[in-house]
Amino acid sequence: MGPRAEQARKGPSRFVIGLTVFTALAFVLYTAFWMMGARTVKNAVLTFVDEQRAAGVNLTHGAIKSEGFPFLLRIRITDIDWQAPQMGHWRADGLYIDALPYAFDRVIFSPQGKQVLRVAALPPPYRDWRGSGETIRASIGRDRQKGWAFILDVKTLLLAADAGPARLSLGDLIVNIHPDDLDGEDLLVSALAGSAQWADGEARAGLTALELVAVVSDYITLNPETPQGWADTGGTVRIERLLVADNPAQLTATGDLSLDPSGQPTGRIETLLQKPGNFIVSLGALGALDADARAAAMGGLAVASLAGGGNIKSIFTLENGEILVDGVPLTPQAPSR
Repeated sequence: MGPRAEQARKGPSRFVIGLTVFTALAFVLYTAFWMMGARTVKNAVLTFVDEQRAAGVNLTHGAIKSEGFPFLLRIRITDIDWQAPQMGHWRADGLYIDALPYAFDRVIFSPQGKQVLRVAALPPPYRDWRGSGETIRASIGRDRQKGWAFILDVKTLLLAADAGPARLSLGDLIVNIHPDDLDGEDLLVSALAGSAQWADGEARAGLTALELVAVVSDYITLNPETPQGWADTGGTVRIERLLVADNPAQLTATGDLSLDPSGQPTGRIETLLQKPGNFIVSLGALGALDADARAAAMGGLAVASLAGGGNIKSIFTLENGEILVDGVPLTPQAPSR
């Protein structure tokens, strides 16, 4: 019997024993680290609940449990209910909060099950909604180049109004918001959506694509409650690309918007309209145009399209609370007496 066979017969080598001890110790330390992370996230959730209640928000929830060990740190909150009198109401069967146990610089929020949504700013027929989505996921975290980034990902969202026959379905939606760079003062906003369908009784309309790329300048000084200060210092929203399509109809736009000293929207938007027939049909289906107006719009747009080589270019100007199209007020003023 050789020396190697003799060593194998005696038992495992020191290397194997050392590796086993190291692996066991690492697993124990990782488990402790995971549990510490779960406790940290739970405490952060409870702190947020206390802060919301102190701010006048009625926020309730069911059980808060830790899941996902060992690969993922997941906090599951059941029966979450958020009510703010001036803003609205949101309720979900559950909410997942996901993070990596060794990196809390990115957190993902995923509502689950049936949901209730109230938007206080909408009129009563469209204020209260119920629905669910195949995927609803929002994440926020640090970014080495941008500083931070927010991403919203929605797939197959179905909403039904409580007070009427209105239905909204959305196939896909991706929203990305982040600063232009670490030291930048501009906020980049992009959104891409497709297969949106709206039905309200016999009224039906849909879009095959919706795209937005915009820049909010000096976003750090923008306070949604008092935006005038931001506008007074030169704050603007620059629309780099807006696309609304119902194939083959397509509308694209670019421009700049802000607020004038009186708080009214001001700016200039250039639009390009192509093959607008489907848009006119949808406006008629929604009741915005009767049969005569629809026929007149079709004829007028056809003539304008021929004159523009198949395209209709327009300039919308917002000033003094009015909207002007190529210099002509969109709503004619009543003659003065």
